[in-house]
Amino acid sequence: MAKGQLAVTPALARVTAGDDWSLGFTLWDNGAVAVLTGATIAAAVRDRSGNAVIAAVTQSSAATGATWASGVVIIAIPSASTDALTGTEYFLEIQVTLSSAKTTWPLIPLAVTQDVIA
Repeated sequence: MAKGQLAVTPALARVTAGDDWSLGFTLWDNGAVAVLTGATIAAAVRDRSGNAVIAAVTQSSAATGATWASGVVIIAIPSASTDALTGTEYFLEIQVTLSSAKTTWPLIPLAVTQDVIA
């Protein structure tokens, strides 16, 4: 699937632990938006050591704001998963499988704020 240099915009996400996340990203391949029609997309969260702290969550092309044909994905991760985050620095991993080819985009730094309102 990948033909060149992979990139993601935005290159950083600011999120809050304990919230439902709905994060929009555009995936790029060789300077053009990646056409993701028919793909299976999953996202996971890693800590600074590379350990998975939120297991892979399959994403939906029907998510509000998603336009997979134009490379726009909405990464949705429920609060039940984000509530366990205790640190401030994590990385989002987005993996796309299209026509049996698996491609992982560059990790996206997550700046995590801890929830203070109960």
